[in-house]
Amino acid sequence: MEEALDMARAAEREGVGGIFGTPHVALGSYYMQPGDIRQATQALAERMKEAGIQVPLYPGAENHPESDLPDGCRSGKVMTLGASKYVLVEAPGTELPWFFETVLFKLMVGGFRLVLAHPERNPTLNHDFDRLVTISRTGVVLQVNARSLTGFYGSCVQACATRIIREHLVGLVGSDAHQPQDYRGLKKACEMIGLIGGDEALSAISHNEEMLMKAVNRLT
Repeated sequence: MEEALDMARAAEREGVGGIFGTPHVALGSYYMQPGDIRQATQALAERMKEAGIQVPLYPGAENHPESDLPDGCRSGKVMTLGASKYVLVEAPGTELPWFFETVLFKLMVGGFRLVLAHPERNPTLNHDFDRLVTISRTGVVLQVNARSLTGFYGSCVQACATRIIREHLVGLVGSDAHQPQDYRGLKKACEMIGLIGGDEALSAISHNEEMLMKAVNRLT
């Protein structure tokens, strides 16, 4: 709990306006019930309030792209972002499963809005940019990691993240923070987005943030 509070303080110092707590979730191997995630989020939010941390905290999950993810979302077994219709799907660090686009398609047909986490870090998409473009054009929101831009994951990942922004495919930027120091460089990354993608990239991110928060706030 204390490390989580330190992370919230670090986010607040960086000017973050809201935090989605998104534990890694897979329906098979490391599953967490949405109710348990909401309960943990509420407990942390109360501690944050007691500590004088004013950043809003929302429940969520970074969902592994398993073949049964669409069924899990429809049945309520999967934690969406703020219990909205937005689903955060992880672009894994290993090769994409053969059914990846099918999972995305089934989710969208089911009425869900998709956010793809750190596609630049996936080896398949990193080396097949046309495939990433096709995914983006279906309406999937590409969320680039801030630390990918600043070179934390190496030059290959940084180059892919830069290209996503330069070609105006970026929809959101995430901290992907797992510890307090991971928020360092967030402001620098946002400045880089403006330099690389200009007002168009910044406007796209602002628009998607607004749409996401509208979807979440309608439920509160």
